[in-house]
Amino acid sequence: MKSQPQCLARILSSCIVLLSACIPARAAASAVVAWGNNSSGQTNVPPTLSNVTAIAAGHSHGLALINDGTVTAWGENYNRQATVPPELADVVAIAAGGFHSLALEGDGTVAAWGDNGYGQTTVPPGLANVVGIAGGYFHSLALTAQGTVVAWGDNSGGQTNVPPGLANVVAIAGGASHSLALKADGTVVAWGDNYSGQTNVPPDLTNVTAIAAGASHSLALRADGTLAAWGYTNFGQVTIPRGVTNIVAVAAGQFHSLALKANGLVAAWGDNTYFQTNVPAGLTNVLAIAGGGYFSLALPDRGIPPRLFNPTRSNQSFRVSLSTFVRKSYFFEFKNSLGDAEWAPLSAFPGNGGMRTLTDTNTSAGQKFYRIRTN
Repeated sequence: MKSQPQCLARILSSCIVLLSACIPARAAASAVVAWGNNSSGQTNVPPTLSNVTAIAAGHSHGLALINDGTVTAWGENYNRQATVPPELADVVAIAAGGFHSLALEGDGTVAAWGDNGYGQTTVPPGLANVVGIAGGYFHSLALTAQGTVVAWGDNSGGQTNVPPGLANVVAIAGGASHSLALKADGTVVAWGDNYSGQTNVPPDLTNVTAIAAGASHSLALRADGTLAAWGYTNFGQVTIPRGVTNIVAVAAGQFHSLALKANGLVAAWGDNTYFQTNVPAGLTNVLAIAGGGYFSLALPDRGIPPRLFNPTRSNQSFRVSLSTFVRKSYFFEFKNSLGDAEWAPLSAFPGNGGMRTLTDTNTSAGQKFYRIRTN
């Protein structure tokens, strides 16, 4: 791929200018695809929506994170969960609870809005250095940079009673009244209501890379692309269909489950009362999925570059963070001069649907030019 000026970060002794990331352009089409129950307009994706980098689904509302750090919401707004605070900006991640919404800002703080009947949008004072967020039905979760979990809101099932000593967490998920945490060693910890066995993590479950929580069921994605599921199964939501393998992402609705395959196709199973598991024909090349109350969302690849943020130079090192997509590979490269014939590699890695921080520990030269390519 040819490098373009808008794909560069120039590092000088006195300043940093970071503009964008490189990605091939594609034709415009629906930014987000939605299907299932539409009683509150939750599948009426705004027609002008574009440049979406992440999606989230509540009981009957949807959220989209835009590449400029703003958030768009649609669907049920009775509790103002779809009324995005006008001052909200520089958002790097989003999450949706039952009737509330969450946003993680670039400075590591959390914003929340919507239903606050249980204090789920009352962010704990002093909460900082957050790197991940999740919404349960009436509770909220935050993952800190130190690998610890903070929870607030409804605790009727013990869903905000974070287990003492829980550490080294890399991902979180919230169900109706239970919570999940994925640890760096690939194991899963669950707490809260267990009336349907949703916190009974299979004892042999290891090598987990992603988790999701439905109303009363839980899902885990293993490193080999297979799934594990447990909890409430009256609709078959924990009965993984034959052939659902080579999975790269997982999501859960109220009583249904979703999986994104490595080939960009979506599989769905469980409750289909509102056709929320009827994946639209022709839906391909998907980058992200989300499950709502009785509806589903998918983000197809439309050639949108990942968002770059927090470029920093200090102690002869350069650091930049970016949002990543599953099914994408990323390449961090540099030149000492734009006249150089080739870009030199610094690192290459697959996207995981979350944030990554890239570092060059040698910026002693007077200037460097950087680019981040994605396939």
